[in-house]
Amino acid sequence: MPPGLVTVYDIRLAPFPWLELVVPSFLFLASTLSWLLWLKHRRPEWRGWRKLAWAGLALSIIWAIMVTGCGTLEFLKYRTALSQGRTSIVEGLVHDFKAEPPSGAVGETFSVAGKTFWYSRHATTPGFNQAKAPDGPIREGVYVRIHFVDDNILLLEVERGPHGS
Repeated sequence: MPPGLVTVYDIRLAPFPWLELVVPSFLFLASTLSWLLWLKHRRPEWRGWRKLAWAGLALSIIWAIMVTGCGTLEFLKYRTALSQGRTSIVEGLVHDFKAEPPSGAVGETFSVAGKTFWYSRHATTPGFNQAKAPDGPIREGVYVRIHFVDDNILLLEVERGPHGS
């Protein structure tokens, strides 16, 4: 890395996104199991409630496997791609920077050397998603080097100094 650039994000060092992937799946599964147990002890008159609860349990298991499994595989795929040097690299000054509004509804966009990136602190995606508000490292005119795959920022290096971090 040339002097003057500092690494502000590296997916290889990022923690696994437990909160985004595993916790919602577990909560969905636990709530359907609770409903099923409640119905077992309450024994409602309409037997359809039990069928709905079993269908909900099946759906929650399928959903948990898909979300947790696919999310984990995607995270590991990007980590491996960066470790093996199978990324695209773009380098230059940030331009057309549009900060994420406080609501986070539209995310943040910027371009570097003709490549446009979008991310949001509210999006569950592998890779960098730290918006400027309150302290994101990307700003208009900052020199950056970005390693990316499929528009996901896997390694972000930012100019150190008056314009950068």
